[in-house]
Amino acid sequence: MGLLLECLMQWAGEQGFYLTPYGVDISLQLVELARRRLPAFATNLVVANAFTLQTPMQYDFVHTLLEYVPENLHLDYLRRLLEQLVAPAGRLIVSSYSSRSREIIPLDIEMYLQQLGFQVQGSTIAQEVDGWILTRVAWIEKAL
Repeated sequence: MGLLLECLMQWAGEQGFYLTPYGVDISLQLVELARRRLPAFATNLVVANAFTLQTPMQYDFVHTLLEYVPENLHLDYLRRLLEQLVAPAGRLIVSSYSSRSREIIPLDIEMYLQQLGFQVQGSTIAQEVDGWILTRVAWIEKAL
């Protein structure tokens, strides 16, 4: 969580935008590591289950992975994030990562989201020079 937030803040800054990072993870160890990486935002990084998280805030950008959510709950989980955590006109970003060492290829997240009934506004991939796909990302925009 911490490295991703750091990178996002840097990339946004290079484009003239300022991001205030918030993060949720079910792992205390990962949250503590993220807090050490981003001490100025330590109170924005919490240990919680994103499926049941209750917060008075909504966020312009919410990123998630599906690999830690049982497949039969993907649709309910994504709907809940869109309804509860994504602000109007905000974006839900869903990623899938590969692992060459474990021979795991990333889920075609754009097609999967469409199969679940979501309208995908965009997608991208990151790949090695040899064509190995590292990451697939797709996003859904919430209406006003």
